[in-house]
Amino acid sequence: MMMSKVFLEEDMQLPDWHFKENIDAKQALIEARALQTEVIEMCRELSTDRLDEERQLASEISFKLGKYFEERDGNLQDAVTAYNDCLSKKDDHKEALYSLARLFQNMGNNDHCTAYCNKLLKADPSNDNASFMLANLMLMKERAADAINIYI
Repeated sequence: MMMSKVFLEEDMQLPDWHFKENIDAKQALIEARALQTEVIEMCRELSTDRLDEERQLASEISFKLGKYFEERDGNLQDAVTAYNDCLSKKDDHKEALYSLARLFQNMGNNDHCTAYCNKLLKADPSNDNASFMLANLMLMKERAADAINIYI
């Protein structure tokens, strides 16, 4: 993860870093995810007391990989896969839930967007981003009364 961070921060020094692929950073994240999967397997066999901590780290790696795919590659399908991998390790990962809701909204898949907003609100009832996104979806479906209830 540190290697990926170094590669990405090095890129950020350049004026045209937005949406620019960095193969070294992507490869470092992919390798980190594979290594963390091995660590989780070893923890299952040897030490179950560290399993939650290692799963948390694995979810963060997958989340960062999803962000990379979304922001650098523009590969939304791989981003969705990485975010879902993150959620498979930590099902209430708020940033991954919001990222998936936002991605599905941008892709025009309002049903999936609504589902992820509801999951996020279940995990974090005071999440303003999910509330507003859900209210906007309701307005699009001409359910103004429901949307107003969310805004209040």
